[in-house]
Amino acid sequence: MILKQFDGIFAQTLVGDYDDDLPWEAVQALRKIGSRAVFDRAAEWCGSEDPLKRARGADVLAQIGRTGEHPTNNFPAESYLILSALAERERDFQWYMGTGLPSICRMASWAGAVSRTRWEISSSVGSASLASGPMLPRA
Repeated sequence: MILKQFDGIFAQTLVGDYDDDLPWEAVQALRKIGSRAVFDRAAEWCGSEDPLKRARGADVLAQIGRTGEHPTNNFPAESYLILSALAERERDFQWYMGTGLPSICRMASWAGAVSRTRWEISSSVGSASLASGPMLPRA
């Protein structure tokens, strides 16, 4: 894919309101492409200072590569690590209200809820075996 087209699709995820059709069509297109380059950019966005970019990065990573014909995440272990770290440090929930991330974040901060948080995130990325993985260090 030509780099300008790839950048254009990512830029479309930031257009309009969070729930508008155009940005979600772009998220779906990026998920369908499901390449390492898409993964890397979405992972980078999960660390952005911009809360909308973080949300869109998480939206892409949660189901990257998943389609009707390919029902699994292309990068389940890596997506899990990034999304669980984001869930532990996220404090701006306005962009996540339609997702499970606010509740995941709250659970991550409660004592004894680590396994539930792992389950929620591993379910999202499609790898239940990750639910028993090691705890990430706090940022």
